[in-house]
Amino acid sequence: MKESIETDKKADFGFTAYVWHEVYAKIKLFEEVKDLIIQNFYLKKYSSQVHELIFAFQISPPPRFFDYQNYFSYKKGIIFLYGKIDYQTFWEASPQQALTLMCQAYLDAILTIPSLRGMKKVQFDTEKLYQDLKGLFIEKGILL
Repeated sequence: MKESIETDKKADFGFTAYVWHEVYAKIKLFEEVKDLIIQNFYLKKYSSQVHELIFAFQISPPPRFFDYQNYFSYKKGIIFLYGKIDYQTFWEASPQQALTLMCQAYLDAILTIPSLRGMKKVQFDTEKLYQDLKGLFIEKGILL
């Protein structure tokens, strides 16, 4: 089941979720974080060749119905990242723990960017983006 986290169409950063309906309410906890990212981060700061970074959460009970992989669309300048979170862990998590799991999954996915096919030809400051996002998450009390 695909559930969307609404995103401004002009934003550099897009978010969506592929989650089981039973945990969808917890995905909504990411709305405020998503808004902070969209309002405060611009991909031009990290690369002139990447125009959009789209991230999707994957949370479903076994057996998994999908297994998407991170990739870079060189012609369009779009990075697609997927953050897999264990369903049972997410289901049992408190709202604060669920938000932490989502932010950590996002950060973990960011670190995969240099390994994506085609990224060797692109200048992208992954470490700066990672540190800036982590700083925001720490500042907001989401990560310690």
